[in-house]
Order: sequence, then C-alpha cells, then structure tokens
Amino acid sequence: MASLMLLLLVAGLSALLPMASGYMQCVGGPKAACECLLQCPVFGHNTARCENAETAADMDSLVDQVETESLSIAGNQCLGMMCIVTCTSKLECLNEAVKGRCQQMKDNNGSCAVSCEGLSTFRSASANFLG
Repeated sequence: MASLMLLLLVAGLSALLPMASGYMQCVGGPKAACECLLQCPVFGHNTARCENAETAADMDSLVDQVETESLSIAGNQCLGMMCIVTCTSKLECLNEAVKGRCQQMKDNNGSCAVSCEGLSTFRSASANFLG
C-alpha cells in the first residue's frame, strides 16, 4: 500500500512541471513549481536547490529526487500531498488528474486530512506547509 501511495504522489508531483504531458502548465513555469514544492518542509524546505537547475529537465530531475527521498519515509505521503495540492492550487495548475490522485491517496490513508479541492480549503493550513 505504501508503494501505491508513493506512485500516486510521484504522478502528482510531475503534474507541477510542464514536461508531464497532458497537464496544464503552472503559472510561473517550472521554476515556480520547483520553488513551491521545495519550500514545503516535507520536501526539505530548501528552495536554493532550484537555482542550480538550469532547464525544465533539470528541475524535473531535482523534484523527482527530492520527492523520492522524502516520500520513502513513512508518514510523509499525506504531508507531501498537502504540499502538492497547495502548490498546484496556488500556481493554478490543480487539475482533475491531481485531484484524483489526491483522493486515491486519501482513500488509502484514512487519517490524512488533505482536501483535494485546492487552496480555498487550505488558506489556514497552508502556512504549515509553505514558508
């Protein structure tokens, strides 16, 4: 079950970057997506790493590396999805695919309080995930 949640989160993270076909591009492009994700404590709270990524492919690789490291730790899946939903909502690229993956993760993790509908439901909680 943990591998399923990890797979779902990987797919959700890739939605933030324009290289993932079929997803809308986020406002601010791949750099904004990278910085939003890496600003979350669950993903290391270190946006400086995005500065070293020169291309969208570099940022995609960085995000993949960070999320794989973070989400392999038990308990990080819910926090990771909260960050993903908050960032995709904030950057206007939360779509049905991300919402669906969020709901699947939530269904598999009954204790996760993430709202898969976006930022409007996260305004008070987002301060916990974004610096």
